[in-house]
Amino acid sequence: MSGYTQLTARQRDQIELYRNEYQLSQAEIARRLGIHRSTVSRELRRNGSGRSGGYQAERAQQKAEQRRRQKARRPISPGARPTMWRHR
Repeated sequence: MSGYTQLTARQRDQIELYRNEYQLSQAEIARRLGIHRSTVSRELRRNGSGRSGGYQAERAQQKAEQRRRQKARRPISPGARPTMWRHR
């Protein structure tokens, strides 16, 4: 469970199944997928269909891909300077 990786379409399908059909908790879904429970929480918050609509994996994947494309197109502001990190 270390490091950052984006959720795959398959993981989103599994979240949909576990959440909508089996009504598992976010913690249990995370345990079964081998990811952190905050990842499941964030996924449901960002890509969920609201309380009544449940979670739809296909729609969630579309929303995630759309955000990824929009992020890639964001211009760097002219006054921005790269942050330098110093490790000690």
